[in-house]
Amino acid sequence: MIAIKCPTHGSRVLLSERHIRRLVNTKRGIFLDVECTCGTHVLLRTGRKAAVSA
Repeated sequence: MIAIKCPTHGSRVLLSERHIRRLVNTKRGIFLDVECTCGTHVLLRTGRKAAVSA
């Protein structure tokens, strides 16, 4: 389950993993494109930042 802050609903919405439309792993973190039940897409950033090597 994923909790998002939906701007259309104006509140937090609890969604299943079926609402994940895209997952991208980058050096800046893991980005999830999640679609709310109302159709609004919300971009979430999660995960750790990549370590910087000297």
